[in-house]
Amino acid sequence: MIASFAYPMKISSENNNFILSFEHFPEITTWAESEEEILEVARDALEAALAGRIIRKENIPLPGNSILSSQTKLVPVPILIATKAWLFHLMKSKNISNSELARILKIKSEKTIRRLLDPKENSKILSIEEAILKLGGFPYLSFELKEKEGSRKSFTPSYTNKNDSIKEKDVLVQETSKKPYGTA
Repeated sequence: MIASFAYPMKISSENNNFILSFEHFPEITTWAESEEEILEVARDALEAALAGRIIRKENIPLPGNSILSSQTKLVPVPILIATKAWLFHLMKSKNISNSELARILKIKSEKTIRRLLDPKENSKILSIEEAILKLGGFPYLSFELKEKEGSRKSFTPSYTNKNDSIKEKDVLVQETSKKPYGTA
């Protein structure tokens, strides 16, 4: 299973403001005063919702292949919170406690795992990646580059483990029709 941490956001307008909501997160209803603010406000709201779910130990909804419309845009989650959410999801789905993960990672204190999952902690991505790998997950990172209006390419480094080097020939370049927020 590949979980891409980008969620569909519905945009509607009311009283010269943009109302933003997410079907995966009914707790989010927020607004932006201008089109320029929409992405920043949406990412902040998603980050807060995911952080809240991790803190409350609630399920993290994984985005599926949503159909996007003119009123729906795809909003990516900031990388650090996305990796913490994925680690939390793996632990919850495999019924692994903080103490058990500490044992798996050969860490003396469960407190280290709490800090690793804590949305307020600026954890090292490599530490989170190691935990994800030990639980059988595989971090899959994809970047998108908007080249010109209406044309985008997706760049996905493909490698089998963290010791492999990424060479130019290994990078998958793929035209894509998905439209994240901010593209026409």
